[in-house]
Amino acid sequence: MTDVHQSAAIQDAVDGVLEAISSARRPERRLNAALAEVDLKADQWRILQTISHTPGVLMGELAESLVIPAASLTRIVDDLADRGLLFRRPAPDDKRKAGVYLSRLGGERLARATAIITSRGIAGD
Repeated sequence: MTDVHQSAAIQDAVDGVLEAISSARRPERRLNAALAEVDLKADQWRILQTISHTPGVLMGELAESLVIPAASLTRIVDDLADRGLLFRRPAPDDKRKAGVYLSRLGGERLARATAIITSRGIAGD
């Protein structure tokens, strides 16, 4: 194979990878566009959704279940707490750990967000 053909083959492979990445991100872009109406992003919605199903979930468990780095999760949870959508409480069995809970406002926002994405058929993407 000549250098020109090899270079073209490499470029075709790179183009294929970039297209695959772009295709994989489309559903999340649709989700983020819908969630913007209720001032949420996909990761924030996923966190609220998980907390609604497992009230008091510990931060480490939440990070593991959502596959979000702990530092990123802490930043997102801090933002959601500052906005009054969730709150932390010390874990009953270990005061060094904190459980995360939805606030009433968080539950209302989650319900509105879920209704929007369901009505647009995005939930199954």
